[in-house]
Amino acid sequence: MKVLAIDDSKLALSQVERLIKDIIPNVEMLKFQDPKAGIEIAKKQFSEIKFILVDYNMDTMNGIEVIDEIISLYKANQIGLLTANTQSSIKEEVQKRGIHFLSKEGLKEQLLTIFNNIALKDSK
Repeated sequence: MKVLAIDDSKLALSQVERLIKDIIPNVEMLKFQDPKAGIEIAKKQFSEIKFILVDYNMDTMNGIEVIDEIISLYKANQIGLLTANTQSSIKEEVQKRGIHFLSKEGLKEQLLTIFNNIALKDSK
């Protein structure tokens, strides 16, 4: 399984990778600190990437802006917005797009549920 993570924090990317590898040991992680580079990979490898995790708070673009660039290529259940910010306006933006809202609190459990659902759909 190939997973793309976009976050301008190198530390956060490492933490996300560790969490995902705990769930899926053989995962191929694509990690980008530059949102524009992550968008390009998402567009080029859309047939191979099974899930995209995008941080909301980044310097050059916010996570919603990144997602809007790629959402037409993916099913909504293949995209998650990661944030520590639980403002209702952000949740509304996520709901409008039908993507996953992922809180940094309890992230591993949330990802486990998502990846189990993806695996079930892929096996059908």
